[in-house]
Amino acid sequence: MPGGSQGDTQSRGRLAFAVTGEDVNQPCHLKTPKAYQAPWGDVKAELSRLGGFTAVDGGARSHYNRAMLVQQVHPWNVTTAEACAIQLRLAGQVSRKNEVSRPGLVAGVDISAPRFQGRVRGTVVVLSYPDLEVVEIGAVEQTVEFPYIPGLLSFRESPVILAAYEKLRLKPDLILVDGQGIAHPRRFGIASHLGIILGKPTVGCAKSLLCGTHDSLGIEAGSVAEIEHDGEVIGMALRTKTGVRPVCVSIGHKVDLTAGIMGEQLLPGVPAS
Repeated sequence: MPGGSQGDTQSRGRLAFAVTGEDVNQPCHLKTPKAYQAPWGDVKAELSRLGGFTAVDGGARSHYNRAMLVQQVHPWNVTTAEACAIQLRLAGQVSRKNEVSRPGLVAGVDISAPRFQGRVRGTVVVLSYPDLEVVEIGAVEQTVEFPYIPGLLSFRESPVILAAYEKLRLKPDLILVDGQGIAHPRRFGIASHLGIILGKPTVGCAKSLLCGTHDSLGIEAGSVAEIEHDGEVIGMALRTKTGVRPVCVSIGHKVDLTAGIMGEQLLPGVPAS
């Protein structure tokens, strides 16, 4: 799969390490799991280094100082039963039809929790496509209220990601989300949730399965295997680089699995988990 230049890869790697403490350029079998959390100052320094941004406590505003408005689809302060009901209700609104042809801007979103006080950092990085140059970053740090519950990750992380997204001036054509799309027991993971709220094409790129199974796949880059659950294909296990752990790719919203997610135009040189 085609990717950016070595300089682009190093820049993305530095930013990922500043946010998560994880070197995305290392094969997974060489990495030892660790509870590392980089100081928020490291993130702000990396944002400033990219140029055109002013890093401040609570986030990074672009020099255009124009914010996007995110629609309020439902309240976030809900019980677990209410959260499950919201997922079931909104799952029917997910579009599995590809609406992305030639994206000009692609965004990646993720959050990383700091060590103390229950505060998390949410970051949206917008890249130009196909050269994969960083063009804008939105970042926030805030407290989360919803507990960590498998299958309800979106209710914990989405408010932070949406707050970071609101700081963007540029609107990405496609958003890659560190989490599940329809590869979810209720077919409504965080990638689908963000896609519905933002009205944007999204792809779920998770590090592990939440539900379903897949056959073994080849060791070489580009190897794939279908992820199945309850008799339905809900995603693909994709090895992005030779010798690294595969990621679990699934439809988020406004993309299809075969022509969209697996197409090189949507997943060029995705950093391996």
